[in-house]
Amino acid sequence: MTDNRIALTGTDASVETSLFEYGLAWYESAVDNDFHFIAKIADEPMLFDWADFGKDIDLKEEFNWVDWEDILSFTGMSEEEWFGQALPFKIFDLIGYYGTINVIGEPYNPLSLEHIGKNYQVDIEDEL
Repeated sequence: MTDNRIALTGTDASVETSLFEYGLAWYESAVDNDFHFIAKIADEPMLFDWADFGKDIDLKEEFNWVDWEDILSFTGMSEEEWFGQALPFKIFDLIGYYGTINVIGEPYNPLSLEHIGKNYQVDIEDEL
């Protein structure tokens, strides 16, 4: 039987660890030029927020409130290293420093744990 659920990627080899422990997973759209992110809502462990960012996003423009020196210090990277990494890792760092709500936004239409298990290739059994 074919699994038609969407495969996610994260900062850990285990997508479950990425999403449930580190709070972020994503997939790259085959249709548009976007990364689609799913982020754990900090005070609601069974709910997830989502956001789409274009691969060609200008982070300094989109997040013009960010103190980039703080991000570089937080990650221990040079400006060239940090801006040279793939977009999902930059979003992960921004969320790690500023929080999900400040980067992804308010969760107006959160996704349930059951929705995650039904639509994405993520094992939710340990989270139930």
